[in-house]
Amino acid sequence: MAGFNGMGRVLRLSALVLGLLAPGLAKAAPARMGSAPVDPKLVDEMAVDLARYAEEVRGFRKAATSIIQRTYVEKIKGIHDKYEPQISLNEKEEKQRRMDAIAVLE
Repeated sequence: MAGFNGMGRVLRLSALVLGLLAPGLAKAAPARMGSAPVDPKLVDEMAVDLARYAEEVRGFRKAATSIIQRTYVEKIKGIHDKYEPQISLNEKEEKQRRMDAIAVLE
């Protein structure tokens, strides 16, 4: 399903690019009666470039996500390492107090 969604984005982006460039291409063509249509090779080149761009975007997002996840894990580990000794000490004290309270009540 994720691949389909990515293809939909590429198609939407393709339509947007073609929609934005088509008027410029039409203006660049000589103004004559029955002017020549847009060169299909140019459109194909643009489609290939667009697909390559979309692939680069996916690669960039994957790399960025990987970096963010690794940084997150490192920060969580740092926080854990910082506070775990105090948490363990508090849990030991709590357990000892509980044992002392049980001993007093018996």
